[in-house]
Amino acid sequence: MKTVGVLALVIAGLVAMGLPATDALRYTVYKSKVSFYEAWQQCIANGGSLASIQLASQNANVLAAIQAAGGDGGWWLSGTDVGLEGSWVWFSTNKAVGTPYGFVNFAAGEPSNSGTNGENCLSMNIQGTWNDDACDKLLYYVCEFYSQ
Repeated sequence: MKTVGVLALVIAGLVAMGLPATDALRYTVYKSKVSFYEAWQQCIANGGSLASIQLASQNANVLAAIQAAGGDGGWWLSGTDVGLEGSWVWFSTNKAVGTPYGFVNFAAGEPSNSGTNGENCLSMNIQGTWNDDACDKLLYYVCEFYSQ
């Protein structure tokens, strides 16, 4: 638990300073399909957080990790609009999607919120673009870790 607490402080400090620290980030793709909230919990249990993307270079790095891992389908990122439809937030950092650097990468026509019960959680597809999906959908996931 101490590791998670220290990691949270490091992440909070970097976010507060507005530094994405892309050189310090590494991404791990997990090829077990789980819900959004299970993915979030698994990343924390492994000492990281569900991936939050602020820059095009981070998006490219996540996509490279996905492509290296193989597979098809979607991969959970930490974005959600569960609290207010259309107001996307990175769950792992509590920052609005697109801030502070303005990067968003939704696929054409997304987010669509077209699911029966809404689509409130963010995933990445094999092309590297983002989609809103139902949070209980079972997808692979990407965790981010700060290198030391």
